[in-house]
Amino acid sequence: MFLPSFGVNQVFATDSTSEVRTSSETETPASKKLTRFAEKQYSVEGVVGEQKELVLRGFAEDGSELDLDLEVEIPDGWKPYVDVTAKGNKLTIRDKGKAWSSQCIVNDKSNKDVTVRVYIEFKEPVSEDPFVGTLAQWNFDKTTNTLKGFKDKNNPTEVVIPKTIDGIPVKHIDKDAFKFSSFGGKVKNRITKLTIPEGIESTGYMSFQGNDLSEIKLPKSLTSLGGRSFYGNTNLKR
Repeated sequence: MFLPSFGVNQVFATDSTSEVRTSSETETPASKKLTRFAEKQYSVEGVVGEQKELVLRGFAEDGSELDLDLEVEIPDGWKPYVDVTAKGNKLTIRDKGKAWSSQCIVNDKSNKDVTVRVYIEFKEPVSEDPFVGTLAQWNFDKTTNTLKGFKDKNNPTEVVIPKTIDGIPVKHIDKDAFKFSSFGGKVKNRITKLTIPEGIESTGYMSFQGNDLSEIKLPKSLTSLGGRSFYGNTNLKR
């Protein structure tokens, strides 16, 4: 008894085609892994209340750029100050209502062994009114209303003493607060112009010593002028 040859050929042809198709469909290119980020570290700066976004780039071993799928870790010490979320290759960064420096560690899901650190700093917003100061600018004791100097020693040469800092009146200027000296001074650059507003009640010992003032107008509210407050300002006339 003989089977029709066309039936056998049809079965084999069909099976062969099926096997080839199945094999082709299961072959997928190997996924690439991140080997490096575009930068060794990243930095973000903003002011309190401002949302910042940061886009990261990363590359595979062959140099091709990858579509990143980022993950973020915030060390416990910085969690009270910053919130960072990731979506794709973008980080969204928000402060938690405080001016602070913090950081987070970022990796891509394709290779968690490759990480990069992001340094974050949120500062207090700076007022355009020179008589309104912030703690980002000034070293200020809120409990005693005492101005102790600049936060940044690399100071401007024209200085306006603020009436308020963070909404609290400034009443006193501390000893040595704006003293210029090659030996332990509080300012790097000699002050050439100074405005002291009404509301200031006292200046401390040597508070403005060694600067380069040529004139100064004292407010009527000033009741106590510390010794040597303006000593060493050799061009001071009045």
